[in-house]
Amino acid sequence: MKKAQKVISLLLTLLLCLGVMAGCQPATQSDPGGTTAGGVTPDKSSPKETTAAPKETTAAPQETTKGTDPEPEKILNLAWHSATGTDAMMESPFSDTQSLYHMFIWDSLVKLEDGLTRAVPMLAESFEFRDDGMALKFVLRDDVKWQDGEAFTADDVVFTLKLAGKLPKSTHKPIIRSIKGGEEFIDGKADEIEGVTANGNTITLDLVIKDLTILNKFASVPIMPVHLLGKADLAEADKYTDFWKHPIGTGAYRIDEIKYPDYFTMVRNENYWGTPGGFDKALFKSYQAGGAETQFAALISGELDLAYGNDINDISAAQNTVKQNAKLKIQMASDVNYRRCFVFNMVGGTDDKYNDIVRKPEVRQALNLLIDRESIAAFYPEQGLAMTTQLSPTSHLYNKDIPEFKRDVDKARQMLEEADFDFNKPLRLLYYYDDQTSADVMEVVTQNFAEAGVKLEPFLAKGDLSAIIYEQKNWDMLYGAFSSNDPVLNYSVLATTEGSLAYLGTDPTYYDRKPYADLFNEYFATATDPESVKKVCDQLQVLAAQDSFLLTIYGLRMLFIYNADKLVVSQNIMNDLPTAFASHPHLEDWKLK
Repeated sequence: MKKAQKVISLLLTLLLCLGVMAGCQPATQSDPGGTTAGGVTPDKSSPKETTAAPKETTAAPQETTKGTDPEPEKILNLAWHSATGTDAMMESPFSDTQSLYHMFIWDSLVKLEDGLTRAVPMLAESFEFRDDGMALKFVLRDDVKWQDGEAFTADDVVFTLKLAGKLPKSTHKPIIRSIKGGEEFIDGKADEIEGVTANGNTITLDLVIKDLTILNKFASVPIMPVHLLGKADLAEADKYTDFWKHPIGTGAYRIDEIKYPDYFTMVRNENYWGTPGGFDKALFKSYQAGGAETQFAALISGELDLAYGNDINDISAAQNTVKQNAKLKIQMASDVNYRRCFVFNMVGGTDDKYNDIVRKPEVRQALNLLIDRESIAAFYPEQGLAMTTQLSPTSHLYNKDIPEFKRDVDKARQMLEEADFDFNKPLRLLYYYDDQTSADVMEVVTQNFAEAGVKLEPFLAKGDLSAIIYEQKNWDMLYGAFSSNDPVLNYSVLATTEGSLAYLGTDPTYYDRKPYADLFNEYFATATDPESVKKVCDQLQVLAAQDSFLLTIYGLRMLFIYNADKLVVSQNIMNDLPTAFASHPHLEDWKLK
């Protein structure tokens, strides 16, 4: 089990996740023998220094004339997403996977291009694997400043790695566990991460196992300023209001005005080390009070220039919106890059209503047979695809030996009876999407289960989603989503020592993660060998189908809506939107007409 605890897997959060995946190709990495990965080298020009601090304001900014300039100020209007609300401070990007503004404020060591498969330099001007893939070396840029004028150093990177390991809601703990001494640091047995070495502008990471995917994972890790956050308790740093009320980064834009809970603005960062952003200013407005409907209305009226995320990801609603404003266009991913699934609670909750019958694999397999995937996917015409594994049927990594899914109510009923299923005790299904289509999906699934005599009680989560899902756990099934630039890693929820362990548990009688951990260790070590990757993927799909902890229902092609008459962005960038923080945004190419 000790080896299994060191599995290096990407924690895939179920809370309002958003991301873009690169089909099913394994990530391209630098040669572990020591060849430095190349890529687009950012501009090294030295911008002017400034120490301008963001300020709060009470009036919403308008497009106005600057001085004697006859041209009105052009503002990019965007939505302010925040799972924790917009009342008091910004949400930490270590747990928030929905917000677009992260890529404006913060940089990472590398970013991903070519469909999120190839790492290119950012804060690290170069990188290389060493010692046959057992170490990773970053050489940092020496011309970077924080938005308050302080110099960026290796200390910021070391601090960020510690932060990633200690924040309770950090989605990056698997990266830290992959570093020598990372597990001991996370568990409180060490004050430092043994395998992290800083020497001047060089950072070297000694790894626990060979992991050729770890470089690309660093594209999702925003680097934080130790001189401002270092005073906070690492485990509480995401609540450190002295920083999060006006956070800063090294990115191309800095926060200018903030009026909680209504809006904030961004302007170009005068200290930016790279090519300046292509637009002057952005306004992020909160639409939390009205939800998706207010965003669609804002798009129609011209108040919003770009909308994205779970609330918007409905093709029917998007098409209806575009019909009412000819300036709007829909951009949709070319292939499935988002999957919605059911997962099971294997440990119970804080109340006495837990239905422990879901611990039986034959029950989970039977419930899987009841789901009408085709009808559910049909709610998303041109966008949805019924699926039975996390790999798209069009992928070369899809295991074609797995029998094609066929709904079978009679067989499911028989299996449930043989498993001594109590048809009088309901199953509670938690979901957290508040749109009408999701409500319709819940109704279909309820009817599906009723055909076999199973009572299903769907309920919409309201409040602190993290507490409801991971702490209270008063649910038997959860309807959630997975999205990764590497879809194989969606299965890592079954191998991780983080997040999902809260509801999958550690009792091997009901859930044994070791087989998944072993397969992922093999995957990480052979990620550049197509034959080995195919073998591991086939085994993962078979194992997951047998255990049925995770039931893949359908996949979606993610979409966003934008004002094509105002926002001009290259097609290559459009193809990677809606974006994950890992994607290189090339903000210099974002133009406003």
